[in-house]
Amino acid sequence: MNMLLRKLGMLSVLFAMSATSMGCGITEVVLVVAGDNTVQMTAQNLQIQVLDTNGVIAYDETLPVSEFAFPATLSITPSGSESAAFRVHVRATFPAMMMGGDELRSTRGTSFVEGESVRLDIPLFSRCRGVTCGIEQYCAANAQCESDAVDPSTLPSWTGSP
Repeated sequence: MNMLLRKLGMLSVLFAMSATSMGCGITEVVLVVAGDNTVQMTAQNLQIQVLDTNGVIAYDETLPVSEFAFPATLSITPSGSESAAFRVHVRATFPAMMMGGDELRSTRGTSFVEGESVRLDIPLFSRCRGVTCGIEQYCAANAQCESDAVDPSTLPSWTGSP
């Protein structure tokens, strides 16, 4: 069963606490969901889904933006293999008449890095409204679709603050 903790505007989900033996670090990925000023000022809800290697939803929650501050952070830890792959889907919803559409989506696919706490940025850009990207793509800052695959070796260490 998943446990959800809310503290100081930070979401923290522990799928299964997996500290390795002998005092090594915890394997975790901290998702950092940020929006540009337009997104921050007009979004109503933020939905975050985490899917496992098989595409099964391991976490799914929608929260009113009024309950947290951007950037929203979510800490996830593996429940099985400490190098397991996963995919994150983020959806921000807006009032129907705002921003030329009622939602923005972004995705990322990567893997855990065994024994390390790393950061995965997932930005939401208002200029991406109306842009539909293909499977395993996201709308980048230039409003062009790009691959959502992130090489886990390129993820920076989590420093404790977004």
